[in-house]
Amino acid sequence: QTTKTNTTHKHIASISHPTTMSAVEPPLLQQKDPDNTVLQNLVCTICQKIPHVDPIITQCQHVFCKSCYHGMAASMTDHYDGTLRCPNDRSVITSVSPLSGIVRRMWEEIPVKCSQDGCNWTGSMGSYAEHTRHRCNGGRSSRREIDILRAKCERLENENEDLENKVADLEESKRKLENKVKQEKKLLEEQNTELQNKVADLKTKVQDWKRLHARSNFDGNYSALDRNNVVKLAQLICKDLECPPSTIDNNRIYNCVGAIYKDLLSGYNDNPKHFDIDVKMLLHVCLASTWFSANQCNRIREWCRNRWGGTY
Repeated sequence: QTTKTNTTHKHIASISHPTTMSAVEPPLLQQKDPDNTVLQNLVCTICQKIPHVDPIITQCQHVFCKSCYHGMAASMTDHYDGTLRCPNDRSVITSVSPLSGIVRRMWEEIPVKCSQDGCNWTGSMGSYAEHTRHRCNGGRSSRREIDILRAKCERLENENEDLENKVADLEESKRKLENKVKQEKKLLEEQNTELQNKVADLKTKVQDWKRLHARSNFDGNYSALDRNNVVKLAQLICKDLECPPSTIDNNRIYNCVGAIYKDLLSGYNDNPKHFDIDVKMLLHVCLASTWFSANQCNRIREWCRNRWGGTY
């Protein structure tokens, strides 16, 4: 048992570890034929693929990839009793060797095609290693393109992250500006309302001032306000009914009204037509105005009751 184990280890050591070629992608079969027993006998039991570089065969005539065999041998040697058995028939492996003879020729003549993107090469399994070492640009081009695309994707991701941060900053700035605009708009509306109120108050004051200080059409000739100008006197009072002009003497106007009332009572033959109605209208206008004092208004009411009766 010890002799067999040592012999097996010597055979394992005699086969070099996998070359860098094992890192190359395996080729693709030009035609897949599940019923092809030749291909089935050349499949590595461990990885279930046809070895594409440096296949080995055991003394029990089973084929393995060199890398798969070394992994199996190391695992069994480290964890079991050191006996290495074939995974196909469970027989003890006493020797392994590279493919040779007719088996190797059968392996070398398997029709394959390159698995690298961009490469249209087709040939045999035996020439695939040479193709990948010297003539295949598809894999290298593909790797270069992948590296370029990976770098571009990384750059785009960084740019996208920067843009997202900028967008977030812009949205925050937009939100702040919108709030500021709302506040400014509200403030302007309040100021506009306040200004409109002030303008309205100013207009009212201007109108009041005009009514108080505007000159009337009255020329100051009080003696002309006699029984022949009753309507004119009534119009003068109506023009500023609640705000008599400061340029007019209210007491003198009252005296004119009293003189006209006396002329009505005297019954002169040359009194104007409709004199009675015009005097009544004049006295009512006087009572509706704010031109006269309380005593003067009471006297005017007394005139109306004495002349036309009723209550005033």
